Amino acid sequence: MPSIYRRGKFYYVALEVDGRRVYKSTKATRKSEAVKFLALFQRDPVQRNVTRLDAFLHDFLAFSKTTHAQQTFIVNRRVSGIFLAFIGNVRLDSIKPLDIERFKNSRLESVRRNSKTEKVSPTSVNIELRTLKAMFGYAVKWGVLDKSPFK
Repeated sequence: MPSIYRRGKFYYVALEVDGRRVYKSTKATRKSEAVKFLALFQRDPVQRNVTRLDAFLHDFLAFSKTTHAQQTFIVNRRVSGIFLAFIGNVRLDSIKPLDIERFKNSRLESVRRNSKTEKVSPTSVNIELRTLKAMFGYAVKWGVLDKSPFK
């Protein structure tokens, strides 16, 4: 059963989504507006739709291809493939900073593609992390995520 409560000057909605308790700001200062928000939120399944990583990466790469330079797009495509293979097709909001740390450590221990013994350089890993941080920044900017796991 969803509930409405006040924290500070704004009202929040607490409800269960996929068996998890979710708290969402209504960005409303009046209870009547918060009740309207809850009614809309319960009716509109699109607003509750949770984006999975592969769907976001597909959208981001389409955006990157038309917006960024060709080399930037190639790096974005390579990094997104590596990250998707590492973490799997999970919900975008389930990716936590610990997952990013695990990815970083995994990449530092992994062997380069064209070598049998040479490890991936820390500079390459930093470029990959910078690319992922930018991708998640776009996810926040587009409203797909509330908060980046890099923050």
